[in-house]
Amino acid sequence: MNPAPSESRFHRRREAGLLGLLTLAGLAVRLLFLGRAQLWGDEILFVIRDAHPAIPIGGIYRHMLEGFSSVTHLPFPLMAHNLLIRALRWLFLGDRLSPFWFRLPAVLWGTATIPALFLLLRRRLPRPTAWLAAAWMAFGFFPVAYSREAYFYAPLMTLAALTLHFWLRGLEALRAGRRLPAGTALGLVLAGTAMAHSHVTGLLLQTLLVPAALAAGFLGPRPPPRRLAGAAALAALSALPLLAASPFLRVWMTEGIQSSMAPGTPLNVIFLDVAGKCFLGHLPGLNAAGAAVLALGLYALARAGSATNPAPRWMAGLALAFLLAIALLAHRSSYHVRYFTGLLPLLLTANACGIAELSRLAGRLPLLRRASPARRFAFFAVPPLALNLLLLPLFWWPTVRARDYAAVADWLNQHLPPGSAYLWESAYERRFVSEEPDTPFPTPDRLACWPMVHLGPEEHPILRRLQRQLLERYPDIPWIDCRHGQRDGMEFGDWEWPRTHFRRLALILNKSFAPQARFRVALFPLGRYPANETSIPIRFNAPSDLVAMDIEAGRPGSLFYPGWPSTSFSRMKPPSSTAGFFRGPKPPSRPPPFRTAPAPPYGWPASPSPPAGPETSGSI
Repeated sequence: MNPAPSESRFHRRREAGLLGLLTLAGLAVRLLFLGRAQLWGDEILFVIRDAHPAIPIGGIYRHMLEGFSSVTHLPFPLMAHNLLIRALRWLFLGDRLSPFWFRLPAVLWGTATIPALFLLLRRRLPRPTAWLAAAWMAFGFFPVAYSREAYFYAPLMTLAALTLHFWLRGLEALRAGRRLPAGTALGLVLAGTAMAHSHVTGLLLQTLLVPAALAAGFLGPRPPPRRLAGAAALAALSALPLLAASPFLRVWMTEGIQSSMAPGTPLNVIFLDVAGKCFLGHLPGLNAAGAAVLALGLYALARAGSATNPAPRWMAGLALAFLLAIALLAHRSSYHVRYFTGLLPLLLTANACGIAELSRLAGRLPLLRRASPARRFAFFAVPPLALNLLLLPLFWWPTVRARDYAAVADWLNQHLPPGSAYLWESAYERRFVSEEPDTPFPTPDRLACWPMVHLGPEEHPILRRLQRQLLERYPDIPWIDCRHGQRDGMEFGDWEWPRTHFRRLALILNKSFAPQARFRVALFPLGRYPANETSIPIRFNAPSDLVAMDIEAGRPGSLFYPGWPSTSFSRMKPPSSTAGFFRGPKPPSRPPPFRTAPAPPYGWPASPSPPAGPETSGSI
């Protein structure tokens, strides 16, 4: 092979330097304030329960296989996170782990998506379009948000881009009548296997690649035998990752995907929401703009393909098929926009092509006819990219979702005597704070109770009725509002009854939210951020309140549990940080004063026996 001319070598070096700077810039925005917020719910389960460095790799695989039908996640992100945290602990961290280090593997995965996407598009689309898509991956709110979570979706983005790149290289060799390169085959198998073991949508994309490879060989008049053989080889290589993931496919086929959320989200709502959030936001006008740009981009992407460059057409077809498959799956089970992170490389590519097509069509306007193509392209590309970059330093996404469960556990252990109980508004939070010793933040000898697990809007009235019955029977039990449908504008409305039943309030402040709170009014009209909570309310009644309630109801005043502190709970300030994520506070333990009784329904506590210590008047 003859060496490339010096000018070409210079351009390649300049291109590599620009890509390196863009990747470093994407890394910088992902690292900014990374450890400010506490881990939120799913992150706690990911890094402490499922990917804990003490868990062996084989144990992670078995655990995810057993729960695959309900969680739809696969073990590769957990295994990679487990190994990296082990390496960090062995090198210099020891037990000094923090949210920053827990989220660092996701940041590395998300940053790697930037060069992976540019590699996917570099020789298949015009360079300005490829650079715009890579810049959108570096600074776009949606890809950055999921690159800052210690969860499953950052690896999925990178692996999807790499798998598509190697598959398209095989397709290009097939259409050119060449043999499949060994490096391409190996890369397709390795990247595809990792992607298929990351999430159910990764399995879905890998499944789509098998019939697409066969179609690539048989399309066209009289395909030569070499093309048919190459198509069969490409399909076989695409099927190998599915064979490796066959235990999970078997569970999917036999048990299906069980969701705890209400199914039935309309397909048009899903399409508009995904298109809007991948562009500028989720208000109706922004949704329509995002959908228009996406549709125009898919058309332009298919139009960019040719006989010598078939990859753009196949990217457009795969994007449409993958988008429809995920939407149908989400419609039948449950919808969340993060299910589309595996589709992000193709969605951002289509958005970049839509911007390029808009700039081309704008050249017909008299006002922009005299402008150069580069200026027209910049006119349409810079505003949405600048808006995403402007919003990035606020980083609402990992902050507002981070409930400080450690501070809640500290509050309960400090202010509830052993043998007491507390009520979570939702059973979901019981996985993080409960009396069980293996929970991330335990409350020893303090019973976490919950009436039921609500699945959708139709169950919410039953949930409230059961909670009210429990709290009226035991008015000294604190109620922790998890904000599942308790905010204004939510689908379940706001529940006013606890505000009148409980006479005191303790706010566990989400202090990491304070720097962003001032921008809330300014940014909400953009549709970028929903109205999320800034604290966890704990509503409770002090002993004096219980006596007053009894007197007001015409009953003799009584105290259900002795030993409540005399200080006002509402003045308690939660600690700003926790001592560790693998251990909880250890107050002095003693047997709870509950007598043995059959377990009541829905996790309600048994009736308490007379407490130890001085006797109190009245009856329960």
